[in-house]
Amino acid sequence: IYSICSNLAGLPAINVPVSLDSDTKPFGLQIMGPQKSDAFVCQMAYAFEKHEKTQSFVPPIVEAQTC
Repeated sequence: IYSICSNLAGLPAINVPVSLDSDTKPFGLQIMGPQKSDAFVCQMAYAFEKHEKTQSFVPPIVEAQTC
């Protein structure tokens, strides 16, 4: 959802999962580039995932609380 504004402006953006915070909530890194640099943004995201070894990172599923 945080990349919608940049995409509407014609700027490629991608969110890459990074880790969990102290409350076990996932957080990530947003990578944005100039217009028509979609391939470069994807390459940067891929390079980050390979370097940080986050490609296998899956946040835990939070169970729904019943009222």
